[in-house]
Amino acid sequence: MVRALFNPNLVQKILKLQVSVYSEDSLYWSHEKNGSFSVKSVYRNLQQNQHLSNGQSSSGRSEAVFWKSLWHLKLPKKMKVFAWRVCQEKLPTYLNLKKKHVLDDATCVLCNQARVRGSDSLLARFVAITWGLWDRRNKRIYENISMHIHVTVNNALSLQQEYAQVELFDVSNQKITKVVRWHPPPNDFLKLNIDGATFPEHSIVGIGVVLRDQYGEVVVACSKVEKEVSFVEFIEAVALLRGLQLCAQWGVPKIMLETDCLVLVNALNENSVCLTDFAFILQDIQRLMEGFQEVKLVHVNRLRNLVAYFLARHTWLIDDICMWWDYCLSFVNQALWLDKLAICKDILFE
Repeated sequence: MVRALFNPNLVQKILKLQVSVYSEDSLYWSHEKNGSFSVKSVYRNLQQNQHLSNGQSSSGRSEAVFWKSLWHLKLPKKMKVFAWRVCQEKLPTYLNLKKKHVLDDATCVLCNQARVRGSDSLLARFVAITWGLWDRRNKRIYENISMHIHVTVNNALSLQQEYAQVELFDVSNQKITKVVRWHPPPNDFLKLNIDGATFPEHSIVGIGVVLRDQYGEVVVACSKVEKEVSFVEFIEAVALLRGLQLCAQWGVPKIMLETDCLVLVNALNENSVCLTDFAFILQDIQRLMEGFQEVKLVHVNRLRNLVAYFLARHTWLIDDICMWWDYCLSFVNQALWLDKLAICKDILFE
């Protein structure tokens, strides 16, 4: 009788029902094993229906695996709930509170900055740090180079912040980004660019220093070999120290310092204590800076620091130190020409 009246798929479900002749009919919640209603089962059912309507994509399965892995982590429940709230953007951050009209100002009390889209910023930092950890692992396995964890994180965040500063324009556009151009110093200043390079196979590092005037002309340039140090920020700090020592000997009154190491710039400009591994180098730099009439320390993109970079790479060909007065060798001529070309473009488009 049942098979004759109903669809075959439905017949199977009907035949599975256990009917009692002794009890009355009652409401039963089919999405829970005990038949009792629960909000959790509703949520689970809605999620399943949504996945069915959207199709069983790999992203949906991956998301389910992710949440399952999260809730099975060997962590206190409050940490897992915190992670879930972060992923769902449910934390009471100042930005979220402003969206809910609880606060009028989303400025952070710690960094004194307002985030336009906090989730993007946090995601970018998370990806940068994750990449840094992966790079650290590869250097240890394939190059036998060990890096301290805080150095890895600082390097990754520096790279992320440097990239965020760069805006790409069409080459034909007259508004070529100023981020990637070398700019001359003010009239009464000289500009010192410094950089460092590592040569693990020789257990040495090299530093490059170039001092130029407002026209982009080289006053003095230097390539110097240093003993191998533990991480990048240390190299950059040593390069800056050597550059300041040379400028102090030359009697430079006002100087503008440029480096592509954002961590170093922040540590010196903000008196940060995050780089305690070479705090003594920072103290020496600060003492030397006090000896000049005026000092400006700024962070630049690597493309604005190419001359110092080539000078640092040149050190693998020398034994100790090489200096050039009023000129440089051919290996930096192209970079110098590009910097002078940028000055000409600045003058033309003023």
